[in-house]
Amino acid sequence: MLMVDLLMFRNFQIKSSLSNYSVIFIEDFKKNIIKEKSDKQYFIIDRKIYNLNKNFFDKNKIIHKSIIIKADENAKSFENFAKYANTLIKLKIDKNSEINLIGGGVTQDIGAFLSSILFRGIKYNFYPTTLLAQCDSCIGSKTSININSYKNLIGNFWPPKKVYIDFNFLFSLDISAKKSGIGEMCHYFLYSNIDLFNRFMGDYDKILINTQLIHKYIYKSLLIKKNVIQIDEFDNGERKKFNYGHTFGHAIEALTNYKINHGQAITMGMDFANYISYNYKKLSIEKYETTRALLKKNFSKHNLQNYSLKKYISILKKDKKNKDGKLGCILFCENEKMYLTYQKFDKNFIKLVQNYFLFSK
Repeated sequence: MLMVDLLMFRNFQIKSSLSNYSVIFIEDFKKNIIKEKSDKQYFIIDRKIYNLNKNFFDKNKIIHKSIIIKADENAKSFENFAKYANTLIKLKIDKNSEINLIGGGVTQDIGAFLSSILFRGIKYNFYPTTLLAQCDSCIGSKTSININSYKNLIGNFWPPKKVYIDFNFLFSLDISAKKSGIGEMCHYFLYSNIDLFNRFMGDYDKILINTQLIHKYIYKSLLIKKNVIQIDEFDNGERKKFNYGHTFGHAIEALTNYKINHGQAITMGMDFANYISYNYKKLSIEKYETTRALLKKNFSKHNLQNYSLKKYISILKKDKKNKDGKLGCILFCENEKMYLTYQKFDKNFIKLVQNYFLFSK
């Protein structure tokens, strides 16, 4: 087990109009669970995490009050939620219970949404186990599930009681999971501080080998997000800029049937947005090429040329951020600021998308 100098990472509180909550850095999630254990504690656990820690969960009888899920997009389907709720009710959960979520973003979405609707809202704690969850989704209060082919269309805002971050979880991640988290962090650093982005991507190869090097960047990423969500909790203004890369990236995920992981799709989505911005003369060729060279380190090897442009446009047209039939997207401009625009699906735009597909080797 890694001995982390947790004094480097101060615990902090997120101010929320719904309920303030704490982010706490811990050395060992198992010791923390035992310390907090009570008859009112229930668990939703990613199957991978359960299998890696089976003896602990079984020995301490946590398994008897748990739902074990295969954490993929199918698990987030609207149809599955009645099953999850029924299971918890059979386990005798009640209004005064707490649910502990142990897993990544999918586990968080499932557990947070369930917590928000059971008994009109019960408390939950989150132990994020992926880089993506530790650097991003663990704060912000968003819950979301899928319906049919529409990703994250149903959801609300429901903050946790506590978020416990144990960096030791990162040791079990494969390269793909690390790259997914890196992609999400990139968009925070480009939003906040391009010098930080440059340093981060300069450390890219070292980070993939030595996970300890990413701890300070996780902390910086969370603080960037914290500052914004405390002034725009419900996505009415400034927080919308965190959709940078996501409009085009979510569509890339869906287009490839999630063969490209979330963070790498977002990385490609950021470059896609920058390409649009460059063609609209909002971004110089120098700035575009310099940023692309760094983002490209985290691209997926999947080639967009192998996928249907028509299907991609169709997916973009279903994006939940669209307004009056126009594509809502965040673009990056020359002064390193981001702005929201609504783009018509006209011939010029479709031609740009087509060109990017051809260009994106």
